[in-house]
Amino acid sequence: MKNYYFLLCSILLFSCRQEKSNNQIPDALNDNKVSVSGSFRSYDDENLVDKLYAELIKNDQELQKFDSEILNNLNKSHEVRKELFSYDDKSKNYYSSVVSNTKSITDSLLKKKLIELLKNSESKYYMRVSNLKKMSGIIEKNNASISDNYTFFKTALTIPIIEKFQKENLPNAKPLESFIAEQIEIKNKIESNNK
Repeated sequence: MKNYYFLLCSILLFSCRQEKSNNQIPDALNDNKVSVSGSFRSYDDENLVDKLYAELIKNDQELQKFDSEILNNLNKSHEVRKELFSYDDKSKNYYSSVVSNTKSITDSLLKKKLIELLKNSESKYYMRVSNLKKMSGIIEKNNASISDNYTFFKTALTIPIIEKFQKENLPNAKPLESFIAEQIEIKNKIESNNK
């Protein structure tokens, strides 16, 4: 029974604390324009989804861990292909240099042999790297899918925040109505003086 009472008190305490923090306007939506920095990156002033998401994960260890895992995976995708990119760039640069050098050869027979040699070597190269290029393409495609899903994930988590803000902070219509009445009055005075 004591454990049940303790558990009930803990849940109530947590609920009250959660409700108290939920009543606050997130910094990203606060008119004071406080700069928000997430645990893993800073976001520009324009991307409100990223700012709200950064605030959301700030106090959630599980979300921080998951976010870190996603970002690390996206960063690792370039690292893991770095050697292939360098290798490919050097090979392409070499073949490009050969093509450039071929233009300066005046002996047409020698030029023809060199072009044949080049085509043969390039063909071997492309066969040698075709599997690596396919894997790199798969990594790129997976990156796009991970990025798309990450954007969806952040949006799905932050929509309730913006909707709550919109619901609780809807501006009062009275000042607008009052000003419209004032404008109509001034407009009518101007029109009556223009006759």
